[in-house]
Amino acid sequence: MLEIDNETDLELTQELVARLERAAAAALAAGDGPAAADAQVDLTLVGDDRIRELNRTYLDVDDVTDVLSFSLYEGGPEEHIVGQPLPLLLGDVVISVGQAAEQAVEYGHDLATEIALLVVHGVLHLLGHGDETPPEQEAMRRMEAEAMASAGFTPGGNG
Repeated sequence: MLEIDNETDLELTQELVARLERAAAAALAAGDGPAAADAQVDLTLVGDDRIRELNRTYLDVDDVTDVLSFSLYEGGPEEHIVGQPLPLLLGDVVISVGQAAEQAVEYGHDLATEIALLVVHGVLHLLGHGDETPPEQEAMRRMEAEAMASAGFTPGGNG
């Protein structure tokens, strides 16, 4: 359900991969998406230069960001997901490991937890959940917290 391409020096241990898979599955559940066994998300871990390039190319923003999501179902997945053959490829989530490392220090948890939180955030965007308005931000935070707890992560702690 989670296909990972690592373009960084980050060591992808079996434990880290399993934790990220749990986070993605929990995000699908929290965001009312398809079951994890029925969906696929492509995750790419990149450096700051690459994510800046993608941000500039696709969003016309010349800045580094932590996570980008590219849905294959623009305009709202709910109208497209029903009736599709499975597994359903929802889209791509691209995470800057450099930004994740900085944020992990800032928020007081380990790198694996921060990457998992960004996976959750990205998957929720793939499902059509936004975070532009205060009500959307509140709903996003609630779904993120639910997914992280369900996957066994404690943001702000060490694990």
